[in-house]
Amino acid sequence: DMLAQQFAQTQVFNKFMAKVYGFMTFGLMLTFGTAFIVSLLSSSSNTFYVLFSILTPFVIFAQLGIVIILSFFWEKIGTTWSSILFAIYSLSMGLFFGVLFLGYSVGSIIIVFAATIVTFFVMAAFGLLTNQDLTSWGMLALFGLIGLIIATIINLFFFIFSPTQ
Repeated sequence: DMLAQQFAQTQVFNKFMAKVYGFMTFGLMLTFGTAFIVSLLSSSSNTFYVLFSILTPFVIFAQLGIVIILSFFWEKIGTTWSSILFAIYSLSMGLFFGVLFLGYSVGSIIIVFAATIVTFFVMAAFGLLTNQDLTSWGMLALFGLIGLIIATIINLFFFIFSPTQ
């Protein structure tokens, strides 16, 4: 009886995790698709490039706001609004990356996305196959995120205030 209950719980957990990974894949596809479109528009028209460049700081602060809302209020806003905010966040990441894509080769962009996907897959497989709880990595991930946000803001100011070539 206990073995059957544990098996049922494992099945429910695995089904839930499959949905989470599917949703994260959807978010990555939204980000990449939006970035690709923004990159195409920006490279074909200087007007789009200037527009997206001007919007970038606002997009960064909007992303930060979405992260704060999802972090602190996800239980209160429910799954529908959390999903909508996640999709908006994914789209905004695409806007941000679309402008950045102009400064890099297609090969380097593919390498970065491939590394991200492989890292995500390896971490997911590690968690599922070893049944190890990865929440202990949370504080390390939080400080990594804070470092990335600070580096992004610093680089943004260098980009905005650097003389054009």
